[in-house]
Amino acid sequence: MKKSYTGMLADTPRAVLTGVILSAMISSVCILLFALIITLMSLTSAAAFPLSSLALGIGCFFGSRYTAKRLQKKGYLCGLLNGSCIFLIATVVALIINPSHFTWMSIIRFAVILLCAMIGGIGGVNGKKDKMLVK
Repeated sequence: MKKSYTGMLADTPRAVLTGVILSAMISSVCILLFALIITLMSLTSAAAFPLSSLALGIGCFFGSRYTAKRLQKKGYLCGLLNGSCIFLIATVVALIINPSHFTWMSIIRFAVILLCAMIGGIGGVNGKKDKMLVK
């Protein structure tokens, strides 16, 4: 069933919000798994930043893929919105915990998150249409 343009426009905020929530949940699970890996392998704290960026990238990839698959258009824009929201949330939380936390590494994290999110969004639009589990 094809949606009209106005129906799709009305569904956009809900789809983006659902994608951001999905991204946050997947990122949280990945961060917990990476924290367990850091603990079990006795890695230094230098491994925390790359692994947390990777976890946010993984979460944004799947959240953007969901959003783009649901809207079926402009996957790069879905990824850009999703990645920007997740970066904003992660940055605000980091700044609440440590006010001097925004550094040049944050720009690298932003690039990783946006790249993963945009790839996920493009993949969601161009992927198979019949595999949508959640509507």
